[in-house]
Amino acid sequence: MFYHTLAQKRTDMPDRRGRRASLEDILPEDRRAWAKEVWANRSDVAKLSSGAWMLREGAKELGLSEEAVDEVLRSR
Repeated sequence: MFYHTLAQKRTDMPDRRGRRASLEDILPEDRRAWAKEVWANRSDVAKLSSGAWMLREGAKELGLSEEAVDEVLRSR
């Protein structure tokens, strides 16, 4: 379950030089496979603190609408 490790690694705290992590640092190289896994487990992902963000990024990658994400988030 790769999406759990992403939720734990993500931080908004700056590093020693005051830089925050970029989206490139957080998402894996194969974004399409990651997005498919997130959407396959969307009910579990929606319960995570960063679940809304992961669902929205996955939806962008898969070409899904924002309404699909909102529907999943409402049903949690």
